[in-house]
Parts: sequence; C-alpha cells; structure tokens
Amino acid sequence: MANRKNTLLIKRSNISGNVPTAGQILLGELALNTADVILYASGTTTNSILPIGWDRVARSGDTMTGTLFTPYLSATTVSATTYLNLPIDPDTFVTGGTYITSAGTLTFTNNTGGTFNVTGLTSSDTFVTGYTYSNNIFTIARNQGLPNLTALINTMTGLTINGNFSVTGNTTSGSLSATSISSTTLTVSGVTFNKLLKEKVGSVAGTSFTGNPKTYSVVFGTNFTNTNYAVFLTGTENRTYTYESQTVSGFTINVHANAPLTGNVYWMAKQIGEV
Repeated sequence: MANRKNTLLIKRSNISGNVPTAGQILLGELALNTADVILYASGTTTNSILPIGWDRVARSGDTMTGTLFTPYLSATTVSATTYLNLPIDPDTFVTGGTYITSAGTLTFTNNTGGTFNVTGLTSSDTFVTGYTYSNNIFTIARNQGLPNLTALINTMTGLTINGNFSVTGNTTSGSLSATSISSTTLTVSGVTFNKLLKEKVGSVAGTSFTGNPKTYSVVFGTNFTNTNYAVFLTGTENRTYTYESQTVSGFTINVHANAPLTGNVYWMAKQIGEV
C-alpha cells in the first residue's frame, strides 16, 4: 500500500488582531491567528470565544481569577478594584508613592526606578489621612471609618519629619545635635522648638572684686538682643548682692561692703518671657 500524507488545516487568519466572532466557529471548533500565533476555541457558554494558552495573552479588558503561575507580572498601568495573590518579585519592592485626588491616580515607585499606576479611584476611596507618634506607638490614620494602623516602636533613628510634629508624653535623649539656633528658635536634628528663652550663667571669684564698696563688671560672651532680662545673684558669703549698670553686653555686681571677699559669687541672667 502506498504511503499517504494527510494535512489537517483549521480555520485561520493571517491578520494580526483578528479574533473569531460569535457564530464563526462552533462549540469545540478551533481557529488560529497565524500572525499573532494565538489559538482560539468556542467556550462552554453560548458564543464565548476564548484564547488558548494564557502565557501568550496580551489583551486589555480581560478578567483573571485564581492563582497566577508565571513568576512575574508587569504592567505600565493597571486599573482594578481587587488585587489578590499577585506574584512578588523578591528583588523589586515599592519605595514610595503619591496620590492625586483630582486625577484619582495612585503612582507607586520601586527600587529599580520604575513606576506602577492604579487609576480609576475617587476622592472617597481609602487612603492614609495622617500620622502620629505617642508613647512609643506610631499610628497611621485612614479614612472611610477604617481602624487606624498602629505599630510599637521603642527606638526611632534617622527620622526626617516635614511639617508639624506632635508628641504626647515624655521624651528623652542621650544627646542632642543642634543644626541651627536663633534668638527664639532651636532646631535639633530636624525638630524645631519655638520661643526658646536665652540664659547666661557664670561665677566670679571673690578676689576679682575691687573698689569700695567691692564691685565686679560681668561681660557676656555674646550680647542679648535687648536689656529685657533678669539677673539672679548669690554667693558663699553672707553679703547683700545687687546688680546695676545693666546693658545688652553685661552688668555690674555690687556687694555693698568694703571688706574683701574670699568665696565665689554666682550669677544667672535670663531673658524675660514665657514658653
């Protein structure tokens, strides 16, 4: 018997993007797009045309349910209402994001410099509304009546805060490093304390007092901005201590006696005001 060669051909199209329409193929019948190399079949529901082989799908408007077995899923823009069981690349992670209310768009950035957009959101969708830190608890507030997210943090280092910072309760620190200071403001490692009152403290050896009665002129290392400051005096001897000739650069201590002093006299000058 002579060998016979049979060739089986199915319905096909060589135009990219062509997909069989309802009624063009019967239930169980196949159709091939040779340009896209995608095989189509009629589904179990009436006139439902589906591609065969999800690894070759490059479509918009499809709904995928269940578990994705491919190791990576990438897209420039994704619009959806639910994200479940998406595969995670351990070498790529989100580093930040922005939310534009007017556009309804969430834009995430990752450590490789790429972006990932979620569109179709409205101003009523859930998003973070604020942060607070109190009693070692870091709290993330959310809208829509959802419960706040909290985390216990005993130590925080390297924290940069832009805007207002509020702490309820006691705060302690082994050391503070100031980056700037003015007459009313002290900035320490990014935290600003307003309305700081300046003060100066010193001591004078009793042998430094001269004249009759004994006096000594205190000269500040840096001047006050004005003479609106108070002076407090005390010493190791039972004398009457007063101050006079007050200026922005110093004042004079008078002990109202001619006898020499042997002990130290201590003074403090503090800017008048409230904090």
